[in-house]
Amino acid sequence: MLTKLERLILSNQLQILKALNLGDGEYYDEKIKILQRGYAHYYDQVMDMVSDDIPQQISDEVFLILNMFRTLSLSFDDLSGAGKAGIERESVIFRGFSRHLEFQHFSFASYVIEDDGGYGDFDKPEGCDSGAPMLPAYRSMLRQWALMGHKQTLSPDEIRFIAKPAFSIRFLEKWDRHSVNH
Repeated sequence: MLTKLERLILSNQLQILKALNLGDGEYYDEKIKILQRGYAHYYDQVMDMVSDDIPQQISDEVFLILNMFRTLSLSFDDLSGAGKAGIERESVIFRGFSRHLEFQHFSFASYVIEDDGGYGDFDKPEGCDSGAPMLPAYRSMLRQWALMGHKQTLSPDEIRFIAKPAFSIRFLEKWDRHSVNH
C-alpha cells in the first residue's frame, strides 16, 4: 500500500520521465493514472521496472564464490607446469550461474562483474549465464575451501581438493545435450 504522498511523488517522477522520453507517453500515462487514482491492485505494474531485493545472504555467497575462484585461478596460474598436472584449467574458472534456475545469484554476479568493476577479471563475452545449475558444485567447493580457512594461496593438492567436487566440461556437455533433447 502506498500513501497519498508516495503516490504523488511517484506520479511526478513518472511525469518527468515521460517528458524526457519522447515516444513512451502511453507507457507512462498508464502508470501515472494507476498512481493518481489509487488502483492498488495495479501497483505491481507501476513497479515493474524495480526488481525485488536480493537478500544479503545471496550477495555474501556470490562474493565468497567469486573470491574462491579468484584464489583458485591465481594459485593455478602461479604453479609450474608440473604442479598443474591433474588439474583441469576449467575447474578453476568461474562459469557463472544459471540465468533461469539461479536468477538472483546470476543477477547479482552479473552486476558485480560487469558494472561494479571489482571482478572485471571474470568478465567474458557470453556473460554470467552458465547454462546449467552451478550452486550445488560451488557450495561443495566452498565447504572444501572453508576447511582450509579460506586460504588465499593454494598448493596443487589444495586446488585439487577444492576443485574435486567441481563440475567438469563433461557435465556441462551432458546438461546441454539433455536440455536440447527435452
